[in-house]
Amino acid sequence: MKNYILMFLLMLSTSAFADVSGGVGYSSDYFFRGVSQTQGQPSASVWLDLNNDQGVYAGVWAGEVDYSDNPATLESNLYLGYGSELTDKLSYDLGIIQYRYNHGYNDLQEVFVGLGYNNVSLYHYVDTDTHADFTSVSYNLWFVPVVDASISYGYQSRDADHVQLDIDYAINDDFTIGLDVMEEIIEGAYKVENTIALGISYNF
Repeated sequence: MKNYILMFLLMLSTSAFADVSGGVGYSSDYFFRGVSQTQGQPSASVWLDLNNDQGVYAGVWAGEVDYSDNPATLESNLYLGYGSELTDKLSYDLGIIQYRYNHGYNDLQEVFVGLGYNNVSLYHYVDTDTHADFTSVSYNLWFVPVVDASISYGYQSRDADHVQLDIDYAINDDFTIGLDVMEEIIEGAYKVENTIALGISYNF
């Protein structure tokens, strides 16, 4: 039931969005919270984002996955949220996100809250069923020229934390090259040796 509730909310709110954007991308790996979702193999993705002037946003993202002995080959995410600025330096973000898989895995749903201050952002996610949580903090490296760079730390448990560096370079208004560098890949069933993912995206 929860999946259909979020889809219904997205459909109801579509007409209220003034800004529509999206893109398609291709990356040499797909990292999520310190774990490769493709066993070190490439992944194609597509996304659509909707925003309005009041701070409400919604969207959908879909990408290829490979979990070896699991039949899932596609992950799709639905999200709906609200963000606003309290001051010139302080902002907040509230929302809900669903993770769906075409085979093998049950759908997951998380609620999240985020705070931003200057170049620092802090996010906390909680699974609505299991109450498992994940926390990330990131810092925008504003002093790095030419590219948009940030470094982040994610924590899920003592044995599941990671550090990641993200670098994006806009070739023009349409194309962006991205580089994700992991400190290490978290130990687990899908551990791979890759710690770097290079990708390109077309934005519209």
